[in-house]
Amino acid sequence: MSRGKLYTDSDVRHMAPGSSLRIGPGDIITPAALDTAHERGIKVWKGAAAPAPGAHKKDCLWHKMLAEPGKYLVEVSGGQAIVWQLADTGPVAYGRDRLENHS
Repeated sequence: MSRGKLYTDSDVRHMAPGSSLRIGPGDIITPAALDTAHERGIKVWKGAAAPAPGAHKKDCLWHKMLAEPGKYLVEVSGGQAIVWQLADTGPVAYGRDRLENHS
């Protein structure tokens, strides 16, 4: 079994803003690197080919979140994201989305 590459915050900071990063089989990207990628507009994707621009639906959960500024808690498990919006009274169920909706 071959080892993958470890992508750190430092690796992502050296990338051009707005570029893309493909995470291959066995590769690992740290949470800090993901945060930096988001801040710099770097698209991070897994798989053999980059997704086509606009490949996912405009009414998907991610577009909904971007249109409604706030604080969100996201749990990812088994190819599904479960999202809660953090309100003053605590987390409120916000939505679910499956990975296949974005392939």
